[in-house]
Amino acid sequence: MNGNLYIVCAPSGAGKTSLVGELLKADPQIRLSVSYTTRKPRPGEVDGREYHFVTEPEFAQMIGQGAFLENALVHGNHYATSAHWISEQRAAGRDIMLEIDWQGAAQVRKLIPEAIGIFILPPSFEALLSRLPARGADASLRERSREGHRALREESERSRSTTGVTPALLLESLQRTFGPETIFTSDSGNGTFLAMETLRLERPGRLLSPVDYSCMGYAVPAAIGAKAARPEAPVVALAGDGAFQMTGLELLTSVSEGFPIVVVLLRDGELAQIAQFQSTAMNRKTCTVLPDLDLEAFCRAVGVEHVPLERDEGISAALSRASAASKEGRTVVVDARVDYSQKTWFTRGVVSVNLGRLPLKDRLRFIGRAVVRLVTG
Repeated sequence: MNGNLYIVCAPSGAGKTSLVGELLKADPQIRLSVSYTTRKPRPGEVDGREYHFVTEPEFAQMIGQGAFLENALVHGNHYATSAHWISEQRAAGRDIMLEIDWQGAAQVRKLIPEAIGIFILPPSFEALLSRLPARGADASLRERSREGHRALREESERSRSTTGVTPALLLESLQRTFGPETIFTSDSGNGTFLAMETLRLERPGRLLSPVDYSCMGYAVPAAIGAKAARPEAPVVALAGDGAFQMTGLELLTSVSEGFPIVVVLLRDGELAQIAQFQSTAMNRKTCTVLPDLDLEAFCRAVGVEHVPLERDEGISAALSRASAASKEGRTVVVDARVDYSQKTWFTRGVVSVNLGRLPLKDRLRFIGRAVVRLVTG
């Protein structure tokens, strides 16, 4: 008879590791699976005890060999569970405990439906926040985040657009103009990626974004809802031009119900995030160009103010005008002609990360096809 398989998940700081440790002390018959990781060992950690530490190439090779029951990318490092060890231990009738990320847990539940899932929550959100700053293990992650922010800022300064609006500079100016209490909303795609990479938010509840990347059209109705809930706070929607054509008419609700918001239309004339993925992976774009929209006429029709923004030099004046109109109770659409020639860091990273997850044969096939398309056009 196979042993039981327990999957324990929790948000960082919830106390998962401490609880698992106490359980293993109370019942030594339960075996804890030791995960594989590409993360560097921390002081005091021993290979084979806390983790099996492997290099990125070793990890990719093991994926290709089918060595893992599950694997996931967490905070920039890969983690995985040995398929052979789990199968061997359960076949011997031993109960196994997996202490893994939710991504891996979802994979295991599909492969082993009888697995028992345990999700641990902290007593309250406030308790979770109070625990996180004290966790020394977060120091290196925070420093990496700061380094990434600095690199992104330097890159945006070096690659300022000469033909349109530089997205990172626009979002930085939005924060300066509207202040720390501003609630931002975003659409699926580049709006969300830019917000995550560029905005520096001081507390929770300041960014509402779709959790599913297929949720186009989220920004405008979410902004209206945020303004209804927090009428004293400035609300800025970061809307893509494709998504805006789906839910832009919701601005009628903003006007008729008296919920003044600022919509910054990130307008480049195509489905930018999809186009960037296509050009990165396939060296071509397919079915991503959008029909032009007479936005000024649209704004007149629904009774909102239209503020054009063509170049970086006009950012400050356009946002000041939008802020003043919003304070007077008027809804505003800033028509920002963004230049997306520089891919977001998400777009650049997701292709290489997912490529590394493929078995070696599939990876070589993918790279070969990309090279052919790059050469032949």
